[in-house]
Amino acid sequence: MGGFIVVFLLLAYCGLRGLGDKSFLPTKQSGPTPTASATPTTEPSTEPTTSTPTSGTGPIAVVAAGGFDPQGDGSEKESLAGRAIDGDPKTAWTTDTYKSASFGGLKKGVGLQLDLGGEKDVTSVQVDLGADGGTVELRTVDGDKPGEVLATADNASGTVTLKPSSPVRTSSLLIWFTSLPQSDDGYRGVVNEVTVE
Repeated sequence: MGGFIVVFLLLAYCGLRGLGDKSFLPTKQSGPTPTASATPTTEPSTEPTTSTPTSGTGPIAVVAAGGFDPQGDGSEKESLAGRAIDGDPKTAWTTDTYKSASFGGLKKGVGLQLDLGGEKDVTSVQVDLGADGGTVELRTVDGDKPGEVLATADNASGTVTLKPSSPVRTSSLLIWFTSLPQSDDGYRGVVNEVTVE
């Protein structure tokens, strides 16, 4: 009986000693302790998106038109000039009728003057021609004379686009014929409609 008590006390002592050196605690891992990584959430952008506006020029209103004949009587079918800017291609301005494409040797050209109602930046002019052939120019106006040549169409027919090499700021334009197309009874220029941009 005494031996049993001694063995019991010995086992109890060893057990208590094991608790003292933390033998029952979980083993500590070596190396860095892993940390929970948070997955970033992508927030929708709240910044407004801006788009570059397209720069387009619309038609420029022509407020008045007139016949231009500096080497003749000063007026080339003035009463018909408004027909070229009335929005109706079935009506037309015409030059006088001449005996040759070169105005019968009487002058170097005739034309249709366009009043833009103030200075505008002109990029192109479309001319709907009612007769095929001849040479037509887009010019500025220098007082009572044709000004700078901005564009030229030779053997012109249908609707021609007269486009300066760069935009031109002007208040007045000239559709100037230097050679006339042939018609039934001679030679004359015909402009159904003009659009300025």
